[in-house]
Amino acid sequence: MDILKIAMAGLCGVFLALQFQTGKKEFSLLIAIVTGMIIFFYAVSKLSGVVSMMQSLQKLMEIDEKYIELLIKMIGITYVSEFSSNICRDAGYQGIGKQIEMFGKLCIFGVSLSVIHSLINLVEGLFEG
Repeated sequence: MDILKIAMAGLCGVFLALQFQTGKKEFSLLIAIVTGMIIFFYAVSKLSGVVSMMQSLQKLMEIDEKYIELLIKMIGITYVSEFSSNICRDAGYQGIGKQIEMFGKLCIFGVSLSVIHSLINLVEGLFEG
């Protein structure tokens, strides 16, 4: 199972980083970043399966392709902003981590504006007709 591989990689990274926590903190942080990047790239490699499944659902339910694309963008923005924010927090830069999270939320809002616009048009169409 993939989650077991990821969990074990994460735990190994944490235990290894803990060994350097007292002496060489920079090594501890570097190990945490590398472990996070390994998990990140593993997750990205599994994304193609998720995308193909969403495309299958899109065809079955006759959902407009742009909505599936927007959903994938939102998931990607969320994951990248959370990942980078957590790295900043681990390094002791909580303020920068918060700013990354805020920018990620604004990006998601910007991406979702077209969905909100379509929804408003749909509601307007219901009341006009």
